[in-house]
Amino acid sequence: MEWIAALIRAIGASFPGAASLVQLNSEIESSNTNRRLDRLEDPISALHPEVRQLSSEIYLALKGGAATTLAFDDSFYQRFGRPLAALEADGEIKAGHTLNKRYAFGFRITSPVYILYMAALFESKHKMSKLVQTVDACKAGDRLDGNAVAVQLGIPVSVVRSVLELYRDKGYGLLSDEPGSSKYMAKV
Repeated sequence: MEWIAALIRAIGASFPGAASLVQLNSEIESSNTNRRLDRLEDPISALHPEVRQLSSEIYLALKGGAATTLAFDDSFYQRFGRPLAALEADGEIKAGHTLNKRYAFGFRITSPVYILYMAALFESKHKMSKLVQTVDACKAGDRLDGNAVAVQLGIPVSVVRSVLELYRDKGYGLLSDEPGSSKYMAKV
């Protein structure tokens, strides 16, 4: 809406009605700034307007089991086709497609950041704080069994593993790659 600002500069703010245009321009700029800040603060939700609703359903499925590979019925894929495509294009999930059917084999959550995004939205803040405190308190040589921590805190194993992956990726520890295992040992 740069045209409003150009018009105001051209006619002057003291022109009758210009104050309304100044106010309108200010509100539009504020709205645009807020939208840009929201995209910076929450880039995953900015992928598509239905990503939060989709993520809520995905997180409920994660709470029901340990796997990060999920399969839903066809109506789910029809309802959330676009936000799923946006998540896949962004690298948050990886889907199994065939020529005859999209999501023929469901999809796998590939990003620990996406799992933690969902946990930030839908998990108890107290449980998440306790998880981070537990991992952060590990000293060099300390070991954690992520599966046991998940049971103790009552959160999905995939959430615990995602935190452990971030610590591993920062060079703070080692994490088992064995399927179904979340064994962690702190290095520093």
